[in-house]
Amino acid sequence: VLDKLTPGELTGGRFVAGTGSIGPSGAVSAIDGVPFKMIAARDVGATVFLVPAANCAEAAASAPEGLTLVRVD
Repeated sequence: VLDKLTPGELTGGRFVAGTGSIGPSGAVSAIDGVPFKMIAARDVGATVFLVPAANCAEAAASAPEGLTLVRVD
């Protein structure tokens, strides 16, 4: 949304996707289905995927080729 409403590219032209649950304090919590969400993101062209810190081990073990994982918390 920010890329559409402001000048310049926030992502440097990369297709970024992600998942997680963000609480009122801003903390990112673990979620279910990370492997399936990564596959779906890669299938539509994402090259970067934001992963909750608590899901990093699961994500790293099943990340599709060509998808860079970025830990968030």
